[in-house]
Amino acid sequence: MSAPIITYERGNTYVTQAGNGAHALVGRLYVGNTEICDTFERMDGHVHMPPGTYVRSSMYEHATKGKVLNPSLTSADTGNLEYSGKLKAKIAGLEKQRKDTKGPTPLLDKALKDANLLLAKMKQYSEILVHHGTYPVEFEGCIGAGWILDNKTLSESDLAMWYLYDLIGGGKLSASPELTFKVVGVMPDIKTIKEYAG
Repeated sequence: MSAPIITYERGNTYVTQAGNGAHALVGRLYVGNTEICDTFERMDGHVHMPPGTYVRSSMYEHATKGKVLNPSLTSADTGNLEYSGKLKAKIAGLEKQRKDTKGPTPLLDKALKDANLLLAKMKQYSEILVHHGTYPVEFEGCIGAGWILDNKTLSESDLAMWYLYDLIGGGKLSASPELTFKVVGVMPDIKTIKEYAG
């Protein structure tokens, strides 16, 4: 039996949280080809996942957030997103090479800087989850699942996460079912999209 596929599709509208002005991109979650619920993903310059197919992702019980979906850091189509010893070993090798080299090393310095930036980004990606919540401010880098109410908040978010968990076999096949998580669409510039109207 192949791993279930959950697709997160970024939309082209956003909501603004009353009171603090936080913005969330509105999107949708699908299991297979079936639309399950709406999503919020915080905009305002917060970290976000690149589009791609993230295999070996999973769902489990988080200590404070309840049911969560945790995208794997390995992407089939966006290059090396694997946070592993390989990247740390590469950085150590570059540092040694730079130490052993006499004179200016602009190419080596750039390679080392790029590798360290990637390592920092991998730490940020590793903290991205799909989880419950109500307001845009609750999803700094993460994605919220639920159904949008007239006041532009997510409702029944815990129910949406339980529903996803149940659909992919949680509690039936294993405690932490493995799945494939797809991210479709890039994070748009807020100036190029419209306010959510319902």
